Amino acid sequence: MSLNWRHLLIFNLVIKITLFYNIYNLLITFLFINFHICCYGQGIQGILFDSINNKPIKHAHIFSSGHNSTGTITNESGEFQLYLQNQEESDTLIISHVAYQQLKIPLAKLPREHSYYKRFYLAPYVIQLEEVTILDYNVMEIVHTIKKQLRESKIEYGKAFYRQVSFRDTEATEWIESFYDLSYSLNGVDKLKINQARFARRRNDAAQVFFTHSNFSYVSLGQQLYSAKSQIDESRIGKPFGEDFTSNYDFFVNRTYKKASNIYYDIHFEPNTDSYTSPNVYGNFIYNYSKNRLIHYTARVDHALGANQIYGYSGDKTIEMKNPKYTFQFSFSENEGRLQLITADFIYDLIQDGKVFPSKVCSKLLFYERVKKPHRKLREPNRELEDVSLFETAKYKPKFWRDHPVIKRTKEENRVIATFEKNNAFGTYFK
Repeated sequence: MSLNWRHLLIFNLVIKITLFYNIYNLLITFLFINFHICCYGQGIQGILFDSINNKPIKHAHIFSSGHNSTGTITNESGEFQLYLQNQEESDTLIISHVAYQQLKIPLAKLPREHSYYKRFYLAPYVIQLEEVTILDYNVMEIVHTIKKQLRESKIEYGKAFYRQVSFRDTEATEWIESFYDLSYSLNGVDKLKINQARFARRRNDAAQVFFTHSNFSYVSLGQQLYSAKSQIDESRIGKPFGEDFTSNYDFFVNRTYKKASNIYYDIHFEPNTDSYTSPNVYGNFIYNYSKNRLIHYTARVDHALGANQIYGYSGDKTIEMKNPKYTFQFSFSENEGRLQLITADFIYDLIQDGKVFPSKVCSKLLFYERVKKPHRKLREPNRELEDVSLFETAKYKPKFWRDHPVIKRTKEENRVIATFEKNNAFGTYFK
């Protein structure tokens, strides 16, 4: 009798558990379906072309109108991939570039499959405004306005992604990628910390030749446009918006044009004859005069910016570097005015025993997501913080990096990574 009673109790318990499980599954399914009606994840892949010459457009900004993320950019081949979570079907995909008309597409009209690949086209949009009178004081007024905006810009918190690749002639010699938590403003990077990173370097010979600029160059060295410092140093080169720098540059309007009813100024700058800046820097910036907003900034420097010191070399070869040229750019969102991308390119001739190897280092820092809650334990950028030797022996997990490209890799970049992985050159991953 007691055995039958126990069987009945167990049977009753199983029935209750099964019933509860089924109700639970029905409830979860119901909630998921109702949530999915208004919010869903959507994967978008594509390639962006100029509608006139059919050439790929690089560094265009891709984002959703209803998402807190600043999105991604197109790579050197015009390709991009973006995964949007918790989007409403009324949200819009926005594709923006300073030289083109903005493209807006409702997300509901795009396939939800992440594997779907689409071609997009942007139309150039530059209209000369002959009726605009350009006066010298207008130009300096713009310069001082920008300086004030950079100085007083609000600190925000977000996440950034950094990618850097170096070449010696046609051979890739170095690959760096990292994820940052950081605070930033219109003026650039404020403070940061590295969350995850990977680093690989090809040894050209026993000398293990490399330059100091190779370790997270831009984040470490030139992370801001405005500086109140009075002394001349590398961190202020190419940024004529400092308190004592403005008077040392001449500014000229290259052109004015109209885009979406807004007036834009394209302004060139160069050191004046009385300038004490060293080295000399030339460049230009684009300013939305209608909205009082800096849109794009470019500086070109014929200088190594501290990268001309060869170290880690103990061999007997004759090694030197010549013809250095350094270019960096700040790009801002036309919609919101926020900083979205910093790029830095460094080219030079590496000379070993009289043989010349054209070399270059290309890097980009993308602010891909904004966050509301301030990060903890951020530090000011410096060489020691970014030194790859601090995490060179950490464990490397290739699957993570394959699944989190942020900026879609080109075929050439994938080939470079595959070569480094084949030679076990990667050795860093940390969290």
